Amino acid sequence: TSLQWTGWLADLNKMVEIKVKRCMKLANHGQIRFAQLHHFSDASKSGYGTVSYLRQEDDNKEVYVAFIIGKSRVAPLKQMTIPRMELTAAVLVVKVDNMLQKELQLQMEESIFWTESTKVLKYFNNE
Repeated sequence: TSLQWTGWLADLNKMVEIKVKRCMKLANHGQIRFAQLHHFSDASKSGYGTVSYLRQEDDNKEVYVAFIIGKSRVAPLKQMTIPRMELTAAVLVVKVDNMLQKELQLQMEESIFWTESTKVLKYFNNE
C-alpha cells in the first residue's frame, strides 16, 4: 500500500504532459472574419454560475459556436438574497471574460453578457 501510494504520487507528475486538443473551429472552412465571447450568468437560492461560448463567423458568413467554460458555485452558508446572488454571478462572469481575453489568443470583436436579472441590468446601467 505504501508502495502503491508512492507510485501514484509519482504518476501525478506525469499529468502535466497530458494535452487535450479542443476544437474551437471546424477545419476546412473560411477565414474567421470576427469572433465574440458570449457569457451567460444566473443564480438561485442554492448557487450561481456562468457559462461562456465562443462565436465565430467566417468569410462565407458561416457561424461556429463552441463551448469554452462553465463555472458554478454553491451558495454561501450565510444566506444572501437572489438579487445579490445574481450580482455575484455577474462579477464572476466578468472575471471569466478577463481570463478568456488573455488566454484565448484570439482577436475578439466584443464580449456580450447575458442575464435575466433586471436588478443586474439596472445596476450596470446605473438606474
